[in-house]
Order: sequence, then C-alpha cells, then structure tokens
Amino acid sequence: MPVSKAILNAAGSLPKVEIIVGFAHFAKFEFFLFDQNGQNPQKFAEGVNSDTIPDIFEVGTGGSVASLNNRTIFWQVAVASPTGAPGENFSIFIRVSQDENIVGSDSKTGAMTDPLPFGFLRFVVQ
Repeated sequence: MPVSKAILNAAGSLPKVEIIVGFAHFAKFEFFLFDQNGQNPQKFAEGVNSDTIPDIFEVGTGGSVASLNNRTIFWQVAVASPTGAPGENFSIFIRVSQDENIVGSDSKTGAMTDPLPFGFLRFVVQ
C-alpha cells in the first residue's frame, strides 16, 4: 500500500493533523507517530467526534520540524452510524497542515460493513 506524504517546510511551525468524519457519523479515533525506522509508536492524539468542534492536534510537540523527517503517522478510526440504516457508507478524511496550508492528506471511504479504516502519512521535510 503506498503511503501518502506530507511535505513540511523546515522553516515552518510544527504541523497539525485534523480528522474529518463524513455523513454525520460518530467516530472514535487514535493517532500514533512512528520513528524514522517505522518503530516505537507514540500515541499523540485520540478522541471522539461527538461535537461540532474541529478535531485538530499538533504533531511533534516538544520537537522540531526537522525531527519529523521520515517519521510516519498511523491513524485508525472506529465509525458508527447514528441511524444504523442498511447500505450506509463512511468517509474519513485526514489532513496535515503547516502554517495554515494543507501539506498532505489521506482518506478512506467504504461501506459501513467494511473493516475499520486506517492509514499512514509520512513526513518529508524540505
């Protein structure tokens, strides 16, 4: 599976990651940051999207933008429908921003009966 990339400006601020859940579904989510070798995951955000407040989290708190080079975010989401109607679909959109600019994204869509959505985003610092 190809990994989406987020291109960071070395002179910019630490990036932020945002999760957007479509179809007014309920979701419980987690974000992990792996080291440059794809090991040692550290959970840096989790939550539920049960309100209208955007779910945005800073990545790399306590570090520098340069320290994020070749590190990978892993995200996973459990999605539930408030209606439970048959044939419903889900939509998850993850975006990474730096200094108010979108620098990378990942998304998954499918039937509510599909396996739980997850994905990866790799940071490239330039």
